[in-house]
Amino acid sequence: MGKLEEIRKREDEFFSSGRRLLTDFQYIEFLLKRYLSLCYEATRQELDGILQYDRNPSKLEKWSLGRLVDEAMIYCNSKWVLTGLKELVQYRNDVAHSVFVDAHQNAFEEGFVSKKIEELNKIKIQAEHVIVCLLDEERSLKQSITSRGRTTP
Repeated sequence: MGKLEEIRKREDEFFSSGRRLLTDFQYIEFLLKRYLSLCYEATRQELDGILQYDRNPSKLEKWSLGRLVDEAMIYCNSKWVLTGLKELVQYRNDVAHSVFVDAHQNAFEEGFVSKKIEELNKIKIQAEHVIVCLLDEERSLKQSITSRGRTTP
């Protein structure tokens, strides 16, 4: 295999890794929206007849990952989830806005793409861990709600 073909192969591997990671970020956004909707409903049920509570889950659809993380900080009890989410916001912005361009511009630089693939794989592991933690947090919240005789959406 020639040098150009080898570079193109590594570049394809890099872009594939990046697409998978961006998919994980999208899933995290989806999970945060679902989690926050559940938090809103649980809070609304607890405050019903005591205080007016008007958080609207439909507004979440337009929010960025960073805004969703800020909102999750109000409700989430898991410090690790919150720390992991904060770190992922910056990684997501870097991947979405600059990493692909950098890799394409530096594709011929020895080892650059391989180094970027390693970085993406490390971020992906962290993203997958956050996904698992978010699912656990959501499951725990649902159990808490139903144990109080409340319904979950």
